[in-house]
Amino acid sequence: MNYNEDLEILKEAVDRVSRTMENLLNFSSDTNLLLKEVNLNELMKELVDEHKQHARKDLIIETSLNKPVPLIIADCEKLKEIFGNLLANAIAATDSGGTIRVSTIPCFDRVMVTIEDWGIGIPTEIQQKIFDPFFTTKQSGTGLGLAIAKKNTEAHRGSIKVESEPGWGTKFTVTLPVQLGVGWRGDLDE
Repeated sequence: MNYNEDLEILKEAVDRVSRTMENLLNFSSDTNLLLKEVNLNELMKELVDEHKQHARKDLIIETSLNKPVPLIIADCEKLKEIFGNLLANAIAATDSGGTIRVSTIPCFDRVMVTIEDWGIGIPTEIQQKIFDPFFTTKQSGTGLGLAIAKKNTEAHRGSIKVESEPGWGTKFTVTLPVQLGVGWRGDLDE
């Protein structure tokens, strides 16, 4: 090994420890929400575009961002944590040439966001554990990503659920309430 390789390994280790500490702090602290109107279609389009830039070239990320979509009152940064984690997990679980689909579905007094992959799936025996803090199947994972996603979703009075068939993929559905008096807006073309 040379000096540059040693520095790169050290940098990766420091980054991993830093992410772990940040996740621990986020998980252990109270979830204080900075609420404002959020258009989920715009938020999801932005996140998908970010993830496409860093994804493998043979990976397809499709969107089905229905309109009109109700605006919700939420903490935009917390939503980015939730959906960014779910997108990253879907990318990691999807083989080369695979597809991920991101959808928004308005339903009267709530909005559902689904992130679905056709990757390796989650074994049935561990599906009920995946939201537990520190549970992970990844060698370099902290086991806090999905626990934080669940905590942030519940702080918004929402819910998160998983449907998975080993070998056939995984679908996460996050359901968030629409606040009374918030208007409808659907200005994204798909």
